[in-house]
Formats: sequence, structure tokens, C-alpha cells
Amino acid sequence: MELQLDGHRLLVRGTPVHLPHKEFVILQQLMDNAGRVVTRRALLDNAWSPDRADVGNYLEVHIRRLRTKIESDADRPTRIRTVRGVGYIFDLPQGDSARHAVAGSATGVSPTRDR
Repeated sequence: MELQLDGHRLLVRGTPVHLPHKEFVILQQLMDNAGRVVTRRALLDNAWSPDRADVGNYLEVHIRRLRTKIESDADRPTRIRTVRGVGYIFDLPQGDSARHAVAGSATGVSPTRDR
């Protein structure tokens, strides 16, 4: 899986996958923090403004849509896992090589994210 920041593109197994802007922002934040829990609040604040109180279950809807696009089985996710009561964590499948490490800094300046 490759997230291309410069073209706002996602490639899954070499195939381009359309991501609306919010899904792209959420996935980028999760990938920038691969292996670490990202709180629900941090994801909401990053994808929507921190003062928005009316986002309801938007985050869960976008996470579900992302899972259907990147997971082999969206009902049994292995890449975007829920940490109940806290947030989400982006995991690399076991056996993935070091090339899957996040390139660049967590600020998103790197043109490509390989997964």
C-alpha cells in the first residue's frame, strides 16, 4: 500500500484507489503514526476543526470506508484496528519489510508513504 502525498493518491497492490479528502487526511495521520494509538479526538481535530461539535459518528463512517478500501476483510481489520475507548492504530501486517517504514517526518513533508 502506498500513499502518495504529492498527488493525494492511494495505491493498494498497485491499483489506484479513490480517497475523498477526509479519508486521505485520516489515513495519512494514522500512517504517520504507524504502530501508535491515535486518539479519536486527535483524528477529529485534524480532519475537522477542533471546535466542531457536530461531527457525530463521521469518524467511524470514514474509518469503515477506509477499511473497505485497504483491508482484505473490513470486518476483521488488520491494518486499521480499533483501540476501544481510545482511538485507532495503523499496523503493518507481520512480515512486511523495513521499506514499509514511514518515510520522512510525521509532518507529512514526504511525497510518498509506502505500506
